[in-house]
Amino acid sequence: MALVCTAALAARVSVALEAATPEGIVQPFKIWKDVQPTELKKFNAPVAQRYELANGMIVFLLEDHELPIIDFSMTIRAGDLHEPADMTGINSATASIMRSGGSKTYPGDKLDEILENMASDIHIGGGSDSGFASLNTLKEDFDKGLGILVDVLRNPEFPEEKIDLHMSHVRAGISKRNDQPSGLASREFKKSLYGKDSPYAKVVEYANLDKIDRAALKAYHAKMYHPNMFIVGVVGDFKKEEMLAKLKAAFEPWAKQDVPLPTVAAIPTAHELRNLFVERPKLNQTTIMMGHVIDMLRNHPDYAAVQMMNEILAGGMSARMFTEVRTKKGLAYSVGGAAQIYYNRPGLFYCHALTRNEQALETVEAIREEIVRLRDKGVTQTELDEAKQSILNSFVFNFDSPSKIIGRQMSYEFYGYPMDFAEKLMDTITRVTVEDVNRVSKQVLDPEKMLLIGVGNTAAVDKAKSFNSLPGLKLVDVTIPPQTKK
Repeated sequence: MALVCTAALAARVSVALEAATPEGIVQPFKIWKDVQPTELKKFNAPVAQRYELANGMIVFLLEDHELPIIDFSMTIRAGDLHEPADMTGINSATASIMRSGGSKTYPGDKLDEILENMASDIHIGGGSDSGFASLNTLKEDFDKGLGILVDVLRNPEFPEEKIDLHMSHVRAGISKRNDQPSGLASREFKKSLYGKDSPYAKVVEYANLDKIDRAALKAYHAKMYHPNMFIVGVVGDFKKEEMLAKLKAAFEPWAKQDVPLPTVAAIPTAHELRNLFVERPKLNQTTIMMGHVIDMLRNHPDYAAVQMMNEILAGGMSARMFTEVRTKKGLAYSVGGAAQIYYNRPGLFYCHALTRNEQALETVEAIREEIVRLRDKGVTQTELDEAKQSILNSFVFNFDSPSKIIGRQMSYEFYGYPMDFAEKLMDTITRVTVEDVNRVSKQVLDPEKMLLIGVGNTAAVDKAKSFNSLPGLKLVDVTIPPQTKK
């Protein structure tokens, strides 16, 4: 019966095609490469309204009346890079224990119960450049939720049992940090490029945790958490004037305070050929990372051209790296790369791969060949057109929700970028030429002076082709310093 239906369906399709074409001639379907791309329509994203409170707190408001929900988010100008040198981890510890421990009025366990009954969430956390806090709640519960969040942010209790619980989790993480080869490679890659003492490469050790107690947490909070250190964004079902009045009532009694932030050491930008290997005898695969610093910020005129360059070289399944190294040569299970350009510090160009131990060196050489080929011979117009379409077509997903829109504006406020940076970037991408990509490739790519990190089994690698033949190869000691305090 299924075969009869299939044959009948095929006959109906054939008749329809003949009826739709001149003189009954069936025209072949066009494959995707023959379909001409249409010009993207101009996209105008909603814009949140910016306000500044009397105590220096910055506020962005964006109404969205689709659902009776309000999302409150906060960026806090307190990041890991502001920590005391001997207390690595105190920034994230402060944020985490503020949430788990709550305040005197709203102890942690009671806080969890209240939020569960309201179907609401409060999150507080730390990051490299900044911290964050958020409140997600129904419109009818927003006033109560905001009062709770402000009290926790302003008057955290830091109970000893929550401190102990947090430290126990962090210690467990330290003990397992060498278990994931990709994470190990990324960590050692940044340490080698930036320097082990750089705030963007440092790692938490047991000795750091030994110095973080309740007094240290309270002192760090008292220093860093003030309203002039906050950038707030609220999106949801409200009226701007009413929401602004609520935020003023909640935050303006909290006085501003000047916070002297430490100077962050400059990131070294010189390129240097270095070959490093992390010995993991039990692995039958080698994880590879190779690259160097790019001395460029995201607002650089060539940022768009660099992104086009990376998209063509290593950006996805149609990129040269994937096609040549994985598909044609069969050298890697996965391969790719990124030109990771930041808002406020020099970025990174790197390629990564996962391959069999026996093919590690051959994979490194194949990756380097593709970098050299792109730098020396350039890209084609077809490659550039496809890269533009890929990036521009995905760009709209940066604006597919009000929360993403307001979050982007908060980031631009934090880093001092213009509010129309994204729209201008889209326009810049459309104007990138082959000549632009070829020029920046010669300026940025430096395959003869790259840092290489391999994580795998050198003995297995050596059976096929000696990894030790790499100039100046050094083994990296990733031994975890032992605990001195339980």
